[in-house]
Amino acid sequence: MVPPSAAAAVARARTLLCVPATARAPREMAAELAAAAALGADVAEFRLDRLAGFAPRRDLPVLLAQPRPLPALVTYRPKWEGGEYEGDDEPRFEALLLAMEMGAEYVDIELKVADKFMKLISGKKPETCKLIVSSHNFENTPSTEELENLVAQIQATGADIVKIATTATEIVDVAKMFQILVHCQEKQVPIIGLVMNDRGFISRVLCPKFGGYLTFGSLEKGKESAPAQPTVTDLINVYNIKQIGPDTKVYGIIGKPVGHSKSPILHNEAFRSVGLNAVYVPFLVDDLANFLNTYSSPEFAGFSCTIPHKEAAVRCCDEVDPIAKDILEPFNKSRVTFVSNNFVQDIGAVNTIIRKPNGKLVGYNTDYVGAISAIEDGIRASQPTDTTTSPLAGRLFVVIGAGGAGKALAYGAKEKGARVVIANRTFARAQELGNLLGAPALTLAELENYHPEEGMILANTTAIGMHPNVNETPLSKQALKSYAVVFDAVYTPKETRLLREAAECGATVVSGLEMFIRQAMGQFEHFTGMPVVDCKFRALANSLVNPDAMKAAGITAHKARLWLHERSGDLIKFHPRSGRGMQPGHGGALYHFGTSGAAVAAATAVTHPLALGSVRYSSSVGLGNGLQNWGADDSGLVSSIRYVIKVRLQMQLAGQRGNLVGMGTIFTQMVQVEGPRSLYLGLAPALTRSVIYGGLRLGLYEPCKYVCNYAFGSTNFAFKFASGVIAGALATALTNPTEVLKVRSQMSPSRTSTIGVLKKIVAEEGVKALWKGVGPAMARAGCLTASQMATYDEAKQLFLSDQRSSCVAGTASTLVTAPIDMIKTRLMLQRECKGARVYRNGFHCGYQVVVTEGVTSLYKGGFATFARLGPQTAITFVVCEKLRELAGMTAI
Repeated sequence: MVPPSAAAAVARARTLLCVPATARAPREMAAELAAAAALGADVAEFRLDRLAGFAPRRDLPVLLAQPRPLPALVTYRPKWEGGEYEGDDEPRFEALLLAMEMGAEYVDIELKVADKFMKLISGKKPETCKLIVSSHNFENTPSTEELENLVAQIQATGADIVKIATTATEIVDVAKMFQILVHCQEKQVPIIGLVMNDRGFISRVLCPKFGGYLTFGSLEKGKESAPAQPTVTDLINVYNIKQIGPDTKVYGIIGKPVGHSKSPILHNEAFRSVGLNAVYVPFLVDDLANFLNTYSSPEFAGFSCTIPHKEAAVRCCDEVDPIAKDILEPFNKSRVTFVSNNFVQDIGAVNTIIRKPNGKLVGYNTDYVGAISAIEDGIRASQPTDTTTSPLAGRLFVVIGAGGAGKALAYGAKEKGARVVIANRTFARAQELGNLLGAPALTLAELENYHPEEGMILANTTAIGMHPNVNETPLSKQALKSYAVVFDAVYTPKETRLLREAAECGATVVSGLEMFIRQAMGQFEHFTGMPVVDCKFRALANSLVNPDAMKAAGITAHKARLWLHERSGDLIKFHPRSGRGMQPGHGGALYHFGTSGAAVAAATAVTHPLALGSVRYSSSVGLGNGLQNWGADDSGLVSSIRYVIKVRLQMQLAGQRGNLVGMGTIFTQMVQVEGPRSLYLGLAPALTRSVIYGGLRLGLYEPCKYVCNYAFGSTNFAFKFASGVIAGALATALTNPTEVLKVRSQMSPSRTSTIGVLKKIVAEEGVKALWKGVGPAMARAGCLTASQMATYDEAKQLFLSDQRSSCVAGTASTLVTAPIDMIKTRLMLQRECKGARVYRNGFHCGYQVVVTEGVTSLYKGGFATFARLGPQTAITFVVCEKLRELAGMTAI
């Protein structure tokens, strides 16, 4: 648990702000020091291990020349401690000693070699130089007791300053470091204590509160010296770090992910405008209950909640505002009480938590208040209304979207007396919410012709029309003519196509920006007990979505560059990791290739045997020959077994009509005749191909989608499908030889090595044979990638779940690609299956299969294909999303 009060620590000087200089040339590094000083840093760290061809006596005079605008911290980090230096210790020690003699104010040495270094500098260290002895743990954060022992061990070396950097596996790890900071502060031990990666981000911002000697901020994005290091500009201008002290109250946004949120900019500016000693930070939380129990000090005074914790937040609260209450029976257990007895139907979500002085947690929902009040005021400003009642009373109120924001608006409108109608892309979700409210439900298609009366109110709570898909709209202009008032929760851009066309039809329009501002203002009032300075808050929010307002708002340039596509209250309910509105280049091409390739390889290893069986099924001339010629397709262990079975199934009775043997029989006969190892025939080339082909196929999808968005201003389903076709076709054209090798290996009962199979193909058929079937393979890969990626991308907007979306994508891709897959397998295995017909090309193959074997033969091995491709797709996307999250990338 975090210490009950950081203010109990002994008074000390302000925490220093250090900027690491990471340039590759000495003069550029010296220039970074000057830039850091201009931005407000207190210290600059020279990372000597970053310099190319570093020569101490040549380069140190350039770096340490007087006068310097900032004190210098000199670090020469070896590779074994996370740096780049790979040589012996002696030259490194000599360089650090020379830096001391030339006037460096701080020198950093690693604990592992500290005793050895101390002997070298004995009697030589200037009194003006402070020695930092550091320990870096890139795996985890040890227990508090272990950290205390580590502090003692570092102190024993004679260090002037202790430095410990650990890695957070969950955000509660940071609490251990805060305890160590307070412990050292009480004992007057100078310590730098930081926790790395996104879950440890708060350690870098809040260390001044708990007594940290120094924290690090990069000069700019891309120049970080450690994972999740914020920029010095953000630390100063967003988090107001130089004003943080023991008495500073802590607020923040709880979510997963949360790094994209711009709420810290908004709320910290609001705190500053009223002179409140408080800071608002992002909390990347996995387990909400554990987080709230760990950070239970009253100093952690309030939280905004976003995906995926809004519903869990209700169960964690001691009291819940009526409109935000959860379903009572399963969760109340005599613990949760309500602030008022006059409550409406439950929304089931909390977006604001306040910790009272007595420690109790009270939950609120400001989403619906912000939206409903914005719509009411918009109506009152444009239409004469009775001020004693809500202008929504008795009006037909159509809500588009059945997610969290849609649910909040629907409940809010019903409470105001409106007659609510729910419309959604999927009728089932609309009906579910409609049943809860006693409201009619429609699909978006039905809504186009729904105009039972004039003067209706429309509220869009989906992400349709959000940047960059600014040309999309949930409803046609013709259909908008029946509405007198139109509200759009999307506010990037501020004027969406929906609002623009509604205004052209004569409707009163209300921007989603107003909802965002009001719900955030509601949170601020819950946090502070005081009204926000409306004009300042509103100007800042406008500047985040409208850079032209920056100058009038008095906002610094770096804030205006932070375009806002999601808000603290998560008013527009879409999957937080979908990457919508973000450029797909985030993370770099190597990360795209690596995460995609690793994910596909994992899925291939799991599903390979069924793929092999499917190849055998589709390739066997008769069952007798089939048992001698079983082979595979393109995914690779349980997927590997399924792939083996799939290929066998696809080659069954090639060129003949007859009764087909099922997947179970093929599977059993393979094991009986060839042994269990036969299920993994061709696994090596399958895995090789998976890494290369999978990395290219999935890795190219987002760049292709980005090009479509750049060229056409949209990434609708058609462009997503086209992006998938291009990515899949390109990947296959480059990797077809690995596919041929894999399929041939799976059809070979002799278990010839991959190299042996390659030599045989080249010797007997020529190099061109490695591209046999490349046409159908490209067609199949294009259709597979398009159906998988486009369906998955769209499904995430509906289901908000990687698992469910990947299952939908797997089903769709199987239906689309099974016939092409079967034709591709036949073409690749013509030489191996002597009894099979010779096909001139893919069209000829398809024609011959239909004529000689029947139309249903196009789906030979279809069940095995689904049994492999369904799980393979699910595994691929789940693993890929996790790897991308770990790599700090946006989701697909």
